[in-house]
Amino acid sequence: MRLIDIDAVRNAIEEEWDGACSEYPAQEIIDDTIHAVEQVDPVDAIPLDWIRAYIDHLKAMGVQLALKNAQAVSVMVDKWAMEQNGNATCGPDYCEIGGTHND
Repeated sequence: MRLIDIDAVRNAIEEEWDGACSEYPAQEIIDDTIHAVEQVDPVDAIPLDWIRAYIDHLKAMGVQLALKNAQAVSVMVDKWAMEQNGNATCGPDYCEIGGTHND
């Protein structure tokens, strides 16, 4: 599953059709396409920028529990990024954040 920014999709569609041949009903196609995309049910998602800012906030607290929480969330984000990039393998020594151990 890929999460998308509907505004970015709208802009991309409009830019793609900008200057389209007059023989095509470009605006109608744009409107129909955007309408179809907008009908897709939204999913809950937390932007990575927000998560990283929260990690920084926890680290700035300087309290041991907050630092441990920051590390746990950071490891979770790193693990997610590894899986998204198809690189869920670890080095030969130790696989601290999961994935497949690569000997």
